Amino acid sequence: MKQVEELFSEASDSDARAALEPLRHYLLSYKHDADRLLRWMSRSTSIAILRRILDGEIPISQRALEMPEHPHAALRVRALLEVTGCLTEERDPWASYEQWADQLIAICPKANREQFTIFTRWIVPATARVQIRRRGITDSTLSRAREMSRAALEFLQMLEARNLSLQSAPQSIFDEFAASRRSRAIAIRPFIRWAKQTGAMRRISAPVRPKSAPSLAYSEATHHSWVSRFLEDDQLNEGTRLVGLMVGLYAAPITRLVKLQDKNIVYRGETATLSLGNAPLHLAPRVTELLGMQLAQRAISPEGWLFPSPALPGRHIDPSTLTKRLRDLGCETILLRGAAMINLTATVPLGPLADLTGRSLSATGRWIKSSGSTYLVYPAIRDPSRPGVSSQ
Repeated sequence: MKQVEELFSEASDSDARAALEPLRHYLLSYKHDADRLLRWMSRSTSIAILRRILDGEIPISQRALEMPEHPHAALRVRALLEVTGCLTEERDPWASYEQWADQLIAICPKANREQFTIFTRWIVPATARVQIRRRGITDSTLSRAREMSRAALEFLQMLEARNLSLQSAPQSIFDEFAASRRSRAIAIRPFIRWAKQTGAMRRISAPVRPKSAPSLAYSEATHHSWVSRFLEDDQLNEGTRLVGLMVGLYAAPITRLVKLQDKNIVYRGETATLSLGNAPLHLAPRVTELLGMQLAQRAISPEGWLFPSPALPGRHIDPSTLTKRLRDLGCETILLRGAAMINLTATVPLGPLADLTGRSLSATGRWIKSSGSTYLVYPAIRDPSRPGVSSQ
């Protein structure tokens, strides 16, 4: 491609050009979506960053590519350099959260910006580090951190809209927030507890959720309605329908769905099996059909992602993107997955259900106990010859 050759031929730093030679070969072989690449090359801020690297103005390092003024463009350049092997340095996963948190701080109501800054930059990461020590860092670690910060921001914005302060806000405002933003009802609790402990808030308390109670879930009728729509509504995007059914039928975590690759999919005749966890998941015929449609329409990548990122080469799509696609339809993944868990507890034993959903045995046991399933007494040790969990 002429644009690629011109980009590299105009480089003024020979060492940088040599270091980025694998990137040149990658761009020249970017055949699966050449038109989109050409459009990006002609107008994106990312290309300006690449030129500066090729001219020796910016070193090839993670630190140099932390650019709060151009976070999305720098992220794409970083992805290109990583997928081509030009940038092998490991990145601090919290760097992206900190940049994102700064954007939230900038739009937080001024009256509570100081408290919000402390919470998002110190309390949220400290809470996450406790979980990291126990389980290691995962995509869901940063997702939970973002949810806590988003919930706190939305709560403070509600207070500002009502001309209320943290000190004057009554319990009823929290109850209204939790009822109107059901997906934030759990994520807001850490902020409420912290504000209460520091004395910033006096009149509000977040009710303690009993450990034995499951998370929020749609009613049986609403759950059935969403599953039926994802099965039958041909006006919806096939990938969105597939995600909705994977969550609504199998309680699959979106953080795991985005990591599915070709190697995790096995076709047997007209049905497919997915490896989401320790137990193979046998898909219903209609779900298998939608899976085939998604495989056919996705952008092909060497990594074989089922849901490749539309903007970041070599990476899978961000979990929040799939969550937003369902939310734009009015469907909350937390509630949909909760309803699926309740439905599954009636037919799937404890051990296999934990393997299928990615929850711990203790958390899965609480779901089963709360839903009244008799499978709680089923032993966690299963027959190794058992073919896996199936839902037709």
